[in-house]
Formats: sequence, C-alpha cells, structure tokens
Amino acid sequence: EKTRKGRGKKMRKQHERMQKFELIKQEQTNMRRKKKREKEDLMRQSRKEANLEEEKRIQAIRLKNKQFAANKRKIEKEREMARRFKQEMARLNKLRKLRN
Repeated sequence: EKTRKGRGKKMRKQHERMQKFELIKQEQTNMRRKKKREKEDLMRQSRKEANLEEEKRIQAIRLKNKQFAANKRKIEKEREMARRFKQEMARLNKLRKLRN
C-alpha cells in the first residue's frame, strides 16, 4: 500500500513538473511570438516613415520643377518683350531717319 501511495505521489509530482514545463514552454512561445509581432510592427512603421519621407522628397522636387518652369516662362516672356521693344525702337529710328 505504501508503495502504491508513494508511486501515486511520484506520479503527481511528475505530472506537476510536466505541467510546469509545458507552461514555461508556452510562455516562451508566447514571448517569441510577441517579439516577432513587435519586430514586424517596427518594420512596418519604419517602412511607412520611409515612404512618407520619400513622398515629401518627391513633392519638394515637383515644387522645384514647377518653380523652375514658371521662372523659365517668365524669362521667355521678358525676352519676347525685349525683342518687341527692340523692333519698335528700330522702327521709330527708321521713321526718324526718313524724316531727316
């Protein structure tokens, strides 16, 4: 009878150890999963930030291109006005020479 009780006690102890081991194993697995999730979240966040930075950079380039195009148009307009002014001055000088 004692040996049966002793064996039962041993079995219970072994069962408790196994449960403890399984619990620890489960906690470790959960921790690994949590770390993996956190790492993936960080990667996702950093990719999102990188995309935002890239978008800002592209917007800045587009703005510079627009400004450059506007300046180019302005310069062309000024050149055209200068050319017309020159033509008009030449025409007036011609008329003055004809009078004299």
